[in-house]
Amino acid sequence: MNVGMISIILAFLFVNMFDTAGTLMGVAERANLVNKETGEIEGLPKALKADSLSSVIGACFGCPPVTSYVESAAGVSAGARTGLSAIVVGILFLAAIFLAPLAGMIPAYATAGALIYVAFLMMGSIRNVNWDDFTDSVPAAVTA
Repeated sequence: MNVGMISIILAFLFVNMFDTAGTLMGVAERANLVNKETGEIEGLPKALKADSLSSVIGACFGCPPVTSYVESAAGVSAGARTGLSAIVVGILFLAAIFLAPLAGMIPAYATAGALIYVAFLMMGSIRNVNWDDFTDSVPAAVTA
């Protein structure tokens, strides 16, 4: 640990923080967990704490980033909201360890349809951008 590492740590911190915040906002909107009057997300502190804790524990085990993913919007759109789907997916991932050689036989272009579907779900939120406000529209356009 030296002074040069501080900038690297801060870069990873902010990338993870903004990625998580954006993902949670998009998924919460898709799940109708945003309070219409105040614009606040229900359970946001719990979600951020869970994401932070999983990131720290994952890093301790040398895992790639353990964080919320925008693909969750696809699950929420299909009706997954209680966490039971996450448990089922986790069990299926454990089973996939043994089926990985079989999965490697699937060509990359076969998964393109699912990625395009997720992109369409992500673009659905763009209609909520206030395009008349420069401080809202420019970051949204640059991100898109």
